[in-house]
Amino acid sequence: MKKKRFLLAACFIIMITLVMGETFLSAVALGPQEKVPAETGKKEEKKEKKEKEKTLYYEVIVTATRTKRDTFETPKPVSVIDRQKIEEKAPNNVTELLLEVPGVDVNGVGANQSRPIIRGVRGTRILLMEDGIRMNNSRVSQDFGEIPALVDVSEVDRVEVVRGPASVLYGSDAIGGVVNIITRLPEYDPEKTEIHGNLGYRYSSADKQNKGTVNLNGNIGKLGIMLSGNIRKAKDYSAPAGTFGELELADDAPVNDTGVKDYGINLQLNYKLSKENQISFKYQYYKAEDAGFGNVDPTLYGAFPMVFQILYPLQDYQKYTLKYENNKLDFLLADNLSFTGYYRDNERNVEQNLSLPFGPGITYNWYQETFTDVSTTGFRLEFNKSAKKHLFTYGVIFSGINREIPFTGMKKWILVLAR
Repeated sequence: MKKKRFLLAACFIIMITLVMGETFLSAVALGPQEKVPAETGKKEEKKEKKEKEKTLYYEVIVTATRTKRDTFETPKPVSVIDRQKIEEKAPNNVTELLLEVPGVDVNGVGANQSRPIIRGVRGTRILLMEDGIRMNNSRVSQDFGEIPALVDVSEVDRVEVVRGPASVLYGSDAIGGVVNIITRLPEYDPEKTEIHGNLGYRYSSADKQNKGTVNLNGNIGKLGIMLSGNIRKAKDYSAPAGTFGELELADDAPVNDTGVKDYGINLQLNYKLSKENQISFKYQYYKAEDAGFGNVDPTLYGAFPMVFQILYPLQDYQKYTLKYENNKLDFLLADNLSFTGYYRDNERNVEQNLSLPFGPGITYNWYQETFTDVSTTGFRLEFNKSAKKHLFTYGVIFSGINREIPFTGMKKWILVLAR
């Protein structure tokens, strides 16, 4: 008992000594000539408190209003998933990050074929964007929409989700909401020259997935460089036994067509003309093979034995982006200017297979293959002008299809009769 009292007393004395020593050192460092006036001190305290509150509680978003604004000041339900959360979750794709967002669900399974559903709305009624540029195109199925997996998770800085209509700002694609994938930018000191990078490896036992990533970034003076790549191979995974709503699986069941073989390459160059001016160029390439919209054999959960497969044997995607920003534009009608021009090409093969039994020994098989090649050129020019407490944003957005080669063929209707 005496030892415990002695230890408590010793700890108390050490704490008092440290506090008094810190106070004494602070007083000596300031000296009598550096005393801060009471009013100035109060202002500084208020300023520091305000900055801490912003750091702790506020997140800056750009998607909901097209201008930088704190989430608490945005009159729309918005969720932000930052880089720290992405690293903690280590997901397969961007869609898996949305599973914990209120009002958001996921359509599809597998390493790369899942897509977001916002408040029950899905497909092309959800606008999918990358750095403010739409990823949707006219040849993607309205029920499914484009896949966020075109942008690898390792390249993402944050994801902003607007839950609800945003058609006034973005058009009819945004009736259900908006998912804006904002990628990482090179951050560097133009007065120095530095090169660094990292390697990553992911393994998951559920789908026997192996994925490797590499990132090299740095700068040579005012020129920033970021080069990254990733390669992945995943097999079909199994659904565990149990009850899923009205469905019940007695044993673990394979989820067919959930595997994929894909890889991507990204190159970004950023040149700082000055503190307020910079120009950047970005190249992206993504290729996926042997992917599909997952399904489970209906006979395993007591349903009608009809099998409908949606397969994506090949998707080949590439994009070129040129961007210029001026954050100090000495112009009567604008303070800031942002211009983004882009060109992208998206090739895709889709196969649909239907197997429908009519009776003992009689099966109807239907097969269709669709090939699309959509090439798009577009640009976005925006100006911002602040006037007292108001901020005005105006500009022009253009997106035009240069080439579209839809092809649907190889339809087969086969009636199989038992002997």
